[in-house]
Amino acid sequence: MKKVDQVIPAVITQNMTNQQSLSDIALCEECGTPIETIIEVKIGDGKDANILKRKVRCNCKCKAIAYEQRKKLEQEENVQNRINKLRKYSMMDNSFNDCKFENWKHTEQNKNALKMGTEYTKTFTLKSEGLLISGDVGVGKTYLSFCIANELYKKRISAIAISSINFINMIQDSFRSYGKDGEAEIIRDINQASLLIIDDLGAEYVKDWGKAAIYHLIDARCRSKKPLIITTNLSIERLKEKFLVDGVPRIYDRISEMCIPIDMKGVSWRGKDIKERKVKFMKEMQLID
Repeated sequence: MKKVDQVIPAVITQNMTNQQSLSDIALCEECGTPIETIIEVKIGDGKDANILKRKVRCNCKCKAIAYEQRKKLEQEENVQNRINKLRKYSMMDNSFNDCKFENWKHTEQNKNALKMGTEYTKTFTLKSEGLLISGDVGVGKTYLSFCIANELYKKRISAIAISSINFINMIQDSFRSYGKDGEAEIIRDINQASLLIIDDLGAEYVKDWGKAAIYHLIDARCRSKKPLIITTNLSIERLKEKFLVDGVPRIYDRISEMCIPIDMKGVSWRGKDIKERKVKFMKEMQLID
């Protein structure tokens, strides 16, 4: 009795012998590429072996492309589902959703920031440079970074925005329940995002364990080789001083490996808004003309 050395796949739709014609390969009506292919199946051993050819179904070009697109979409949705679990710790609320380039408040000082942000989203890939956006309070650092995130969302690119304060609170809460394993899992989930935004780095009061947690997050991001955007009110020198670890600016060293420093200039939007709201209120109260 002959031994079957290779199992014939279940997708075989037509059995053929060597004597049968294999020339009639079916083509896709849409793209014109084959939807069948020929495989060889070895039957038996040694001199008694026979090589039989079989016609089997295969994906045409258009179906192969559609399959890859579905697979990519499923992967992105899975990543986003995991990120959504962290929304309660993030800054992705209604205020976040309102941060869009079309709502940008144009000034002479921030026109370059707007241009940079829109171009960044147009050319964004997982190999894009990160950004370290510094500047005075209220000049639009957070708004710019959130605009970038929302623009990427339109392209179904995952992003998560967290504040350094909330991140430390998140780690503290998880440590009570899960110890160091909780920190590792949170960092792993956060790093699933194609873009990570850490807002207002340096505004928090951190003890040594807090510095270590922030270092672990940024170090893990650096190792993942995915883009990172950081906003801060601190200068580079103050950032180095605040996050010294064992007398060494380890956190800033990691940041500098990933991020290009961007210094945002301009009048505080918040201060301008307060003045405009005050004038409007005074007029409504008929206190001024």
